[in-house]
Amino acid sequence: MAGSGLNGSGKHLPDDADEAPQPPPEAVIELAAACVRFVGTRYKVALDFTPDTLPVVDQYVREARADVETRPETLAVVASTVGAYLDEVMRQQFGAFWFADGDHAGWRLYFTHVYLACNPLGIVLEALSPELAEGWHAHFEVDPGDADVVSARLAAI
Repeated sequence: MAGSGLNGSGKHLPDDADEAPQPPPEAVIELAAACVRFVGTRYKVALDFTPDTLPVVDQYVREARADVETRPETLAVVASTVGAYLDEVMRQQFGAFWFADGDHAGWRLYFTHVYLACNPLGIVLEALSPELAEGWHAHFEVDPGDADVVSARLAAI
């Protein structure tokens, strides 16, 4: 019974975690739609929430770094919209659910089939800025018991 389990994050899995994925919160939908508009305007490419579109989004982030340097007020907008799009792709591809209450720094995407969590907005924030996004949980959090195995595997790659 999925609803009674935890994914290791301390968050209970939704009752339908093994069924169709839960829709994202409205705030995530709005931010991801803004990313689709921004990228579509710049590149005339329609993002469709598939992994195949991520290289275009990556290029958008690379170019946005220069915009953020000259206009720092754009950092929060770019990080939140691209972060929402990125993790919507991940949520749909791998099965996950959002915790998106309150401040963006507290948002998380929890994967349902493995102990893995992250804040996609924090990931993009760090991609846009030379600074670490302290308190944003921008890195993937794995089960502490698996950390050595994951680190060894990544080092081997």
